[in-house]
Amino acid sequence: MPSDWTVLFHDTLYEYVRLYIEAHGDPGARAQIIKDCHEDIITSTLHEEDSEVIELPEHFCWASISSH
Repeated sequence: MPSDWTVLFHDTLYEYVRLYIEAHGDPGARAQIIKDCHEDIITSTLHEEDSEVIELPEHFCWASISSH
């Protein structure tokens, strides 16, 4: 399994990018979409198949935390 999180979670990211684009003009919805995407990635079983720890970009984690 690749350790690059963008490759590993391509399908998840594709769906959330689509939702994010559709939420244009709604910052609250966009913040929730980022939070949901982050949660889906960190709770996914995909990373358990990889022997390496997958580190998400700092700005992605920060965006999720700041939307609480």
